[in-house]
Amino acid sequence: RTGQTAGLFVALTCAGLGMLSAQLLLSTILDCLAAVMVLIPPVMFGHWIVSRLRIGAIPMRWRFLLAAGIGLGVTSLLVLGLGLIGLLSRSLWLGILGLFILLGLSTLRRVVFQHDAEVCNAPAGHQTRWVYAWLLMVPFLVVAVRNASNAPGFIWAEEGYGYDVLEYHLQVPREYLRQGRITYLAHNVYANFPSNVEMLYLLSMIVHGGTTDLGTVANTLHLFLGLLLVVTLWCIGRESSPGAGMIAALTGGTVGWLPYLGGMAYVEHGMLFFGALALAVLVR
Repeated sequence: RTGQTAGLFVALTCAGLGMLSAQLLLSTILDCLAAVMVLIPPVMFGHWIVSRLRIGAIPMRWRFLLAAGIGLGVTSLLVLGLGLIGLLSRSLWLGILGLFILLGLSTLRRVVFQHDAEVCNAPAGHQTRWVYAWLLMVPFLVVAVRNASNAPGFIWAEEGYGYDVLEYHLQVPREYLRQGRITYLAHNVYANFPSNVEMLYLLSMIVHGGTTDLGTVANTLHLFLGLLLVVTLWCIGRESSPGAGMIAALTGGTVGWLPYLGGMAYVEHGMLFFGALALAVLVR
């Protein structure tokens, strides 16, 4: 029933967005496609890295979680490192992301077979008892996606209409892209702050060949990091029981702050995801 619930989750989310606006649904689909073009290759690369770590057999959920965290983290550092020496060309990075996918595919078959064995050996009640509870998070996701569909500078009046996005989280990567390298920006103090999620925003600008209409794609990238946070919380609770995993996921996924932050290309979802992942590894 897991696959059926996942399909129902997506269908209900799309239905909710479509009820708000058909244009909203279409723009969401396009933004999600643009975002996964940036996210999937690093996660595939993360799968390859995890397979090299020789940590033994681990459940599929943990392999995915480690792959996402390690792959996205290493990719952010790689963008930063290569950017410092002026290697931000689109052709180069399309080649790198293509290599990431090939490396991931080289280990994917073994991972799928391992997952099939886990499903066959798991008690039937554990597979189905809590699976429909995920649907309780659909309204919160619809709100988050609705927020993310707004271009930077149009919402959050209480925070200067997303001042941090316009001057820091997206503006600094845009300036790096325009000059073709990552350098000191004397006129923008925010460029002296740490850059982690911002490097993923820069990568999306590189892959899509510019910054026009990339604001909502960056919002969607941030939203996906929030979804990874919810998965991480589920994995932490799942170490105790399926019920504890579902309660942990619902507790995190229904906090109003997540859909609220999901409307902006900030870094909080990335900070929460990587922080929760560190805790998850400790728990494991």
